[in-house]
Order: sequence, then C-alpha cells, then structure tokens
Amino acid sequence: MLDRNKILEMLDKFSIPSNMIQRGMVGLQSFVKPMEIVLTQKKPPEIGWSDTQIRFFLEFLANLDSNHDPEAMQIGEREARISTPLLHEYTAGFIHGVGRSGNLKAPQPKAVGGSILNSLSDSFALYTLKKTGMKTLKGAMVVPMGTGMSIMLAIRGIMHQFPDMKSKTQLIFPRMDHKSPIKAIELTGLENIIVESSYGKQLLENYQSLKRNKLIYTHANFIEEHGTDAVYVPVQQIKQQINEKTFGILSTTSFFPPRAPDDIVGIAQLAKEQNIAHIINNGYGVQSKTLMNMIQEAIKEGRVDAIIQSTDKNFLTPVGGAIIASPNKELVNHTSEIYAGRASSSPILHFVVSLLSMGMKGFQEKLEFQKEHRALLEIELNKLAKILDERVLDVHNPVACMFSLSNLNETQIAALGGFLYNLRVTGPRVVNSTKTDFGTSTKGYPYPYIVVNAAIGAQKEDILEAVEKLEKAYRQVQEKFSK
Repeated sequence: MLDRNKILEMLDKFSIPSNMIQRGMVGLQSFVKPMEIVLTQKKPPEIGWSDTQIRFFLEFLANLDSNHDPEAMQIGEREARISTPLLHEYTAGFIHGVGRSGNLKAPQPKAVGGSILNSLSDSFALYTLKKTGMKTLKGAMVVPMGTGMSIMLAIRGIMHQFPDMKSKTQLIFPRMDHKSPIKAIELTGLENIIVESSYGKQLLENYQSLKRNKLIYTHANFIEEHGTDAVYVPVQQIKQQINEKTFGILSTTSFFPPRAPDDIVGIAQLAKEQNIAHIINNGYGVQSKTLMNMIQEAIKEGRVDAIIQSTDKNFLTPVGGAIIASPNKELVNHTSEIYAGRASSSPILHFVVSLLSMGMKGFQEKLEFQKEHRALLEIELNKLAKILDERVLDVHNPVACMFSLSNLNETQIAALGGFLYNLRVTGPRVVNSTKTDFGTSTKGYPYPYIVVNAAIGAQKEDILEAVEKLEKAYRQVQEKFSK
C-alpha cells in the first residue's frame, strides 16, 4: 500500500537524522502491514485491528471510488451525491453501493473501492464459515438483506440455476413459528406445505410401542441428544409430503425453544434421494459447533443447496445483512445474478468492519465465552427453579434456556414480560401455550414458559442480573395478580 522508497525519498528532504526516519518507518510499516496481508490473502486478520487502522483502511478503499476524485465531472443521474457530510461519515464514504443492476456481485465502474470491499466480504464469509465447521463450502456471499429475504433470494437462485425446477410449485416447511421464513416462501410464489411437529416425550413414548427399526432408533437418539421437552418434525413425516409438485425442503437448525433443530442430515439424504432442493435456515447457528458440524455432515451425506445465516445474530453487526453459503459455487453466482438492482454497501461494510475489529482470534474467543455464558445461564436458572418450584425444561438449545411458568396463572403470565421490561431486562420471550400455539412450533405444548438467551456478545453480569430480575418480576406478578 505504501512505497517505502518513495516515502524515504520525501522524508530525506527534511532536516531529520536518517536513523530517526528509519525508526519512524518501522511504526508506519507495522500500522500498514496488516492491511497489505488482508488485501493479499483476502481473509480476516488473526488479531483484530484498532479503530484507527480500520478507518485508514476504509478511507483508502473509499477513495478509489469515482465520487472522491476532486476533478471528476459528475453529470450522471446517480453520482453518490449526498446532502450532508454526516452521511459520508455514516457510510464510511461507500456511497455508490455495491453491484450492478443485473448482478449483486458485479464490479461497479464508479466504485472500485466498494467493489473490493464487496469481494472482501465474501472471502471473509467463506473463510469464517469454513473455520467454524462448514469445511466443504465452495461459495458464500454477504447480502444486504435479513435472513427471511435472503431465504427467498436463495430459493430463486436455485430456480435460476435449475430452470426445470420452475415447474415445481410446493415447498415443504417443517413447522417453525416464525413469520420471516413463512413470508419468504410466499414471496417465491411457492405453496407452503407445513409439516406438523410433535412433542419429544410423546414421540419417544410412541417409538417405544413400535418395532425399533433403524429410522425410529436414529430419531429416538436424536431426541435424547436435543432434549425430551423440545419439539421435532420426524423425517418420515416430511417424506410423506413429497410428490411430483415438490420443489424442495426448507429446514431449520436454530430457533427459539422449544423448537429443536431439524434432523438436517436425514433431510439432506432425503433431498438427494428424491432429487429436490434443500435450503437450511441457519439463522444464529454459526455460534454452535454442534449445528455447524451437523450442516457439514449433511453436505457430506446428502443434498444441501444453500445455507443462510444472519450477520447480526452471529457476527455482532447492525441488523440488515445475511450470508448465503453453498457447497455449490455456481449457486452463489446464480443467486447473485437474480438480485434486482444495485444494493446498499452498509451491511457489507458492517460485516467486514466487525471481523477486522475482532479478528479471528477475537471471534473465536467470543464463541467460547458464549458457550460458557450459556452454561452459566442454565446453572442460575436451575437455582431459581428450585426456589420457585419451576424447572428448566429439557431443551438443548445452543443459545437459550426455557424456564417453566407452571405456577403462574393466565394473568400473571401475560404480565411477566412487561414487568421484566420495566426492570430493564430486554429480550426474554414469554409464551402461554395454553392460550396460543404460535411460538411453540407445535400443537398443545404442555407448559407455559419463558425463553432467556445467552447469545454471542451477552455479558456475564447481564445474565446474572437478568436471572435476579426474573425472580423479582415473578414474585411481583404473583403478588399483584394473586388468585
């Protein structure tokens, strides 16, 4: 990035001893060297950068864009004109956006720096996902849309790559009570075929009364691994919905308890056997080594077309971005080609900045802290459960715990979330399953409950204080709305 000889030539004109200039160059080269490595290797740094380094790097890239050329004559309809320098600050100078009207990842003639940033984001994404478990991925791209819209884009990308599949009209969706993927399916124009889920303990009881064939034995083990109080959609029930109209299956690895991850290895094998598409919603699954290893096994054992993960849930960025990854590089290219119009560079910028700041070492440390904090949360909730005569439900979610609310009445359950909010606890999810099924991802879930999270970035102190406040709020609603 810097020509050492030219710098020395300029500095020699000053009345400064050469040994002092040489010493100054040592510090300057240490400042710039990490940037040269990133541009050469196209992967996140091992050690995170300082904010000063990040700003310098971004300014270097942004000044490659045509709107920063002081002598350019900008007469087009879109010339990165802005109303206030504040917008320049908020966008780090990447005002042209990324891509072109026919391809999200195409180089933009007016935005050389933005195009480099875009390319770096994809390289960072692929490298990081491989490092966290998806070793055989071939392509990944950061898209300026949330998880739901990215699911829609990935499905359309599959249709673009395999035109003969456009005649298929149905997508099978193992029940997961979240509006984003449901709306994503609607936007694709496919019919949403929801496969109902079942309560884990009930499934195990049913399996015990049946002949223990290999499929039943495998799923019984899967339930034991992911929790008997979780809810599941058996692969056999998914298979029963496949017909000549089936385009594919949208499976899920990570969601609010009590929803367990789908048996994505079994679904991948089924998709390969039936020659249908398989898209995995891996919303916040990058945090979980178990889930990432499951995806890798699914890729190895069957068919996986696309895996979608949120940037904000996994990489501590502002909301608005996702990563579409695939073991099929061509699918990523096809998906890029169907994006309509140019796109905002902000989610791409946020992702790159976050990984530059953390570095791979910092990111891995945060993943380890997340595991520790999740374990701590369960320990503290178990202590509270003994005090309140409740229990931590047997659901092995990688970032969240479920706490029963069996001793609260309907009014008290309805009030609990508000009381926690007034105690400045944000994020818990209270569900009264006796009043509504939506949110439980099944029919007739036997316990009302609250979900408490310990996702990446959560602090130990926040977890400890939140559990204390949960006890306080629990007692407050009991007292105020006594039977």
